[in-house]
Amino acid sequence: MINFWFYYEPMSSDDCADETRANLEFSYELESVVEIDRWGAYPGAGYAGIALIEGGRYEIILFCSTEHETPFEIMMVCDADAYRKIGPGFQHIEDSFELAVEPEAAGSSDDAV
Repeated sequence: MINFWFYYEPMSSDDCADETRANLEFSYELESVVEIDRWGAYPGAGYAGIALIEGGRYEIILFCSTEHETPFEIMMVCDADAYRKIGPGFQHIEDSFELAVEPEAAGSSDDAV
């Protein structure tokens, strides 16, 4: 599962990632967690590792990127055994993810014919 959240207000990538991690640590045990500073083409802040959820082991990625006009956060969670088979699908999503052109950058209504 990958969840995406898009924000319309400025925020810090570090603060966003740290808050999400703190919320997960409140409910689940995290192990083998490392910091990451990129997801796909986007710089930011986040964590990748293993979460112990209801007795199962899950691969997780928490990541926030706020250095552009549309800040976003992703959370990927996948059963660790299943990840061995479907991990390439998650990697494809990461590699191909692209934010849409900002409406202001696409041209204004004054440009319409």
